[in-house]
Amino acid sequence: MSVIELGRRAGVDRRTVAQLESGRPGVSLGLFFQVLSLFNLAKGIEEFLKPENDIATVAARVRQVRKRQRVAPKISDEEVNF
Repeated sequence: MSVIELGRRAGVDRRTVAQLESGRPGVSLGLFFQVLSLFNLAKGIEEFLKPENDIATVAARVRQVRKRQRVAPKISDEEVNF
């Protein structure tokens, strides 16, 4: 697919597609996900982005619960094995 065709399908011009390709920070995440969707690459991204699937978030919650209950010493991120 050409840059022009991709831009047409995504609703942007070819310069914006070029900025997306080069990783320019000014390109919105919405456009990024829209282009992923055009190539059927967005499947499963929702599951990946759920906070409960983020290891750092889970580890912080475990430490928070243990701190409140005072049943175990602090747990390090390395000790959390998912």
